[in-house]
Amino acid sequence: MKAAHQFVDCLPMGVSMTMGETITGSTTMVEENLDVPIVSFAESIISKTIADSNIPPERMTRQEKMEIVWELTNQRIPRMKGAISEIAKQLELSESTVYRYISLKED
Repeated sequence: MKAAHQFVDCLPMGVSMTMGETITGSTTMVEENLDVPIVSFAESIISKTIADSNIPPERMTRQEKMEIVWELTNQRIPRMKGAISEIAKQLELSESTVYRYISLKED
């Protein structure tokens, strides 16, 4: 626990941390929601990433879909359980195409 406090103490004030943690002044506020399954978390990140592109998946080019997959890969989303099938569903691709796009990024 002491190491965690040391880590938090070294962060600049106001830094937003994952899962709703924020540091303000001398108080650390932590918001946890353990009821949200990891699949829902992945789904929401995938949806947000696609929405941020401002192009509906049915109108995206192959390159645009690849870039979305690469962005999600940078966030390590494909490592989450069920994420590959969710990416494929939301981008209107096959799962094998998602894996192929990921492998193209790694080359």
